[in-house]
Amino acid sequence: MSFFTLRGVGAMVVLQLISLSQAATWYLVDPVLVHDQGTWPSVWSGEVGYLHNAGGAVMYFDGAVSELVYPAALSNYEPAFANGVLAWRNCQDSAPSNEILRWNGQTVVNISNSPGIVDSDVAVGSNGDVMWSKSHQWLMYYNASTGATVDLGIRGVVPSMYVRPDGVVTYVYQCPDTFDVRYFDGTTTHTIGPGFGQGTSYNGRPKVWDGAVAWIGRGEGDSFSAGEVFFWRDGVTTRVTDDDAAGGKADDYPSLWNDVIVWQRAEISAFQTRIFLWDGTHITQITNSRSLFPSFQGGWVAWVDYAAGLMLARVIPDLDGDCNQDGLVDGDDFALIAVCFVGPDSGPLGDGCQCGDLDDDGDIDLADIAALQTLPQG
Repeated sequence: MSFFTLRGVGAMVVLQLISLSQAATWYLVDPVLVHDQGTWPSVWSGEVGYLHNAGGAVMYFDGAVSELVYPAALSNYEPAFANGVLAWRNCQDSAPSNEILRWNGQTVVNISNSPGIVDSDVAVGSNGDVMWSKSHQWLMYYNASTGATVDLGIRGVVPSMYVRPDGVVTYVYQCPDTFDVRYFDGTTTHTIGPGFGQGTSYNGRPKVWDGAVAWIGRGEGDSFSAGEVFFWRDGVTTRVTDDDAAGGKADDYPSLWNDVIVWQRAEISAFQTRIFLWDGTHITQITNSRSLFPSFQGGWVAWVDYAAGLMLARVIPDLDGDCNQDGLVDGDDFALIAVCFVGPDSGPLGDGCQCGDLDDDGDIDLADIAALQTLPQG
């Protein structure tokens, strides 16, 4: 099941000019149904934290089966999952009392402990630390190694975390006063651009990964209100989508991994959402049915298919020479193609050998091997 058609769109860039007409193709590999009533997924290396129905029980999918983490009573929201740790917002006895609960694979612990306070906007780091927003105003932080929860004294909402290989914690958030998206790189806080939002709605939904930030900002024009996707790295901001002239298609729920963004776009109406991917140069549509709430990490994407339920699949680029479909051209592909080697004008090709015929002449010979060696290797 592969979906990868994209119409050409124009591109308006803040500081960097790119082309958004389709040239590269990405596609889904071996999609599986995680749960027919699953929603709000958070994926990490092929495992998923999610809800059983909106506000329902918290669930964990280990790549093969799902297990119950926390029951539906009273209500659960915003699951965030990373490296075996799952955290979420739990509505206690009333709407103004929301706690942040954390599961480490064995036990569930209340890490906010703030009765009567609205705690929300949950993010989890790969080290097990958790961030969230208190009263839609202040950033809170739970340190997994010490078990301590502290108020960072920073006005912020909708945080996202990335822990560098050296252990330094970085994070991004939206300022509730100015709606700006701000990125803390471990030393310095950078204001990188305005996020979508107005009043008490903070819809920038910024995401951070390894020094890069993706978020939803506002398009140009007095009457334009739909969100657009933006990307920032090393001081350079790129406007990824430009739907001003297309009648205000709404882009939302960005997810970022290794400088690749996956997000939800409303095509024609709010009931025609699809999942799209931007690889730094090109945009590809990767679903063709109504799709919601994408989460992307480790080469895996989880999303809600409105008709089927919560889906999970690998998403990879369609690369010449990638015979084993792992998104890389490497020694494994050389080995597969070597088995198919027949020499010039010695076709037909055997089963599974078509990917190695890089010059499309019906055989695999030294010309194809030479062409394979010139391809970008992973």
